[in-house]
Amino acid sequence: QKPHWSKPPFTYWAIAFGIKLFGPGEWGVRSMNAVAFFLTTLLVAWMGASMWDRRTGIIAGLIYASSLFPVAGAVNLTTDTLLTFWEIFAVLCFIKACHSQSRTKRDLWIVAMYMGLGFGFLTKGPPSLFPLIPILIWRFRTKKPAGLLNPLGLLLFGVTGLLWYIVVCLQHPGLLSYFIGTEVIDRIAHETLRNPEWYGPLIVYLPVILLGGGIWSIYGYRLLLKKKLLKPKVFWGFLREKSYESFLITWIILPLIIFVLVKSRLPFYILPLYAPFTLLVARGLKMESEPHMNMGKILLASVVSAAVILCLEAASAVYPSGRDMRVLYRLYQKESTGKDTVAVFDESRLFGLQYYFDGRLKRISITGEESWADETIDDIIRDLDKMPSDKKQVIISRKKNSTPLEQELHNSGSIYRQYQENGWLLYIIQGDRAGV
Repeated sequence: QKPHWSKPPFTYWAIAFGIKLFGPGEWGVRSMNAVAFFLTTLLVAWMGASMWDRRTGIIAGLIYASSLFPVAGAVNLTTDTLLTFWEIFAVLCFIKACHSQSRTKRDLWIVAMYMGLGFGFLTKGPPSLFPLIPILIWRFRTKKPAGLLNPLGLLLFGVTGLLWYIVVCLQHPGLLSYFIGTEVIDRIAHETLRNPEWYGPLIVYLPVILLGGGIWSIYGYRLLLKKKLLKPKVFWGFLREKSYESFLITWIILPLIIFVLVKSRLPFYILPLYAPFTLLVARGLKMESEPHMNMGKILLASVVSAAVILCLEAASAVYPSGRDMRVLYRLYQKESTGKDTVAVFDESRLFGLQYYFDGRLKRISITGEESWADETIDDIIRDLDKMPSDKKQVIISRKKNSTPLEQELHNSGSIYRQYQENGWLLYIIQGDRAGV
């Protein structure tokens, strides 16, 4: 198997730990994301209490725990839920440092902040450093004695965040250029990545921004209108205030601009920005921008929101989807002997399907020249003659990508059976070929 370098290892370590605790089932794979979501909820509540008061913190925790977007991140196998935890942890440590009267405590909080940023870097690399943008701006504007140039903290960041990169780059010549060229520069400017079109932010981020909070998005928009923040003059004046509210808005706006400009775009990239949104809504509710809201109504709204989310998750579990790799794997189990070799055509990822096949899924293409490709179609066809009589070759392809694959199979004279499921095709190829 080829090494997978597109993500640092912390998420994989967390998944492996979950499997160790709960076994190799889906719960074991997803358990650490659930833990990270729960801990992030506590951190959001703690941050709200630290910025303002305990009541605001409780409201913020309830909002975060019952919002559609964070819950969706927790149930999906993504690095962004764990990254969100580390980013919120780092910002909370900065807030606590700003509040500390003792220099010793302040320095310890800053050391902890750099540790959080380091583990975030070990989770997803450079995006983990985005919270430093609002931190540095707010520190400069308020002159808070935070002591950001902390040698021990910077050293700890180097150990937790950079040491792994240094070790693997020394072990694998050329890997540094891959990290810088492919994982940084190409993601910023390359047109062949995910959703690079000019309208990409509108179809990727806008639905999440408008609907990601569920019922809480409605309260957020009402607060926005009441504060008249849609007026540029009012918004700019609000942003220039030396308040935690202006810090939170800066935390949302500046990283969001970067995500919009970067060519590689996926919805969960902006998951860490939902925490400051949650805190702003909680602050608005606490300040009686919504005078009819009290803790009882807020608790009821969070329970109703959580119930709706659970119903949506239950429906998604039974509704047929081309993204559900379990359905595809069950089709393979039904139509194959289970001993057959398996390849997937023209797909660089499909890590979920790779999980169900215990890592033995080959990725093939027409030429085999892609960095992710293990073999070519010709290699697969050539190996058919060497296979035992009780084994067959299985190839999986999206229906929309299947034309060149079927052309190659036809040209080779291969005999195969074809099955279809949710936009996917499964080809079971016999060991013998027509005319051979």
